[in-house]
Amino acid sequence: MQFVSKDLSLGGIFVVTDNLSTFDLGEVVTLIIDRDRSRYFEGSAKVVRSTRVFSKESEMTESGYGLMFAEAPEEFHAAIAEEIASASA
Repeated sequence: MQFVSKDLSLGGIFVVTDNLSTFDLGEVVTLIIDRDRSRYFEGSAKVVRSTRVFSKESEMTESGYGLMFAEAPEEFHAAIAEEIASASA
């Protein structure tokens, strides 16, 4: 599956999806992060929350999962740090 992600940090990531039946809370998932579609880094994350956010007008503005990074090789954590650094530059 492929998701749009946002709110990336060294501790985890939020993935956007309208389908909140995709994962169960507590489930461990495998993540693959790509750098310019040329280098791929694999790690795992635990599903720690699911949420739907609504506006004052009761319109859904966001829906998805909060994932907390779990055991992963150093290359995975380095790729996350690089991605954060390039986004803030």
